[in-house]
Amino acid sequence: MTDAKVAELDKKIASLEAERQALLAESRQAALTATKATVAKYGFTASELGLGIATPKTKPIKAKLPPKYANPANPEKTWAGGKGATPLWVKEHIAKGGKLEDLLIK
Repeated sequence: MTDAKVAELDKKIASLEAERQALLAESRQAALTATKATVAKYGFTASELGLGIATPKTKPIKAKLPPKYANPANPEKTWAGGKGATPLWVKEHIAKGGKLEDLLIK
């Protein structure tokens, strides 16, 4: 008996959901028609309505810092000393007892 009642309720729920969807579609269509009439009446543009083409937000380009330190063994290798990983040649210099100030570009 319980299974039959559950099945009957499921049918009622499905029927009510279908009716709900039909009413929402009808309401949506009426709203769309009214909106189109208003837009046409007042001549709104897409950008005035906030419907312009969406552009992805881009991160600002950060300027590279000028080099502050140079590798004494190879002056082509430089480092700005900013954020990020410390180059291996700097770590090795300091590990050998050198100072960071020794690597400053003059």
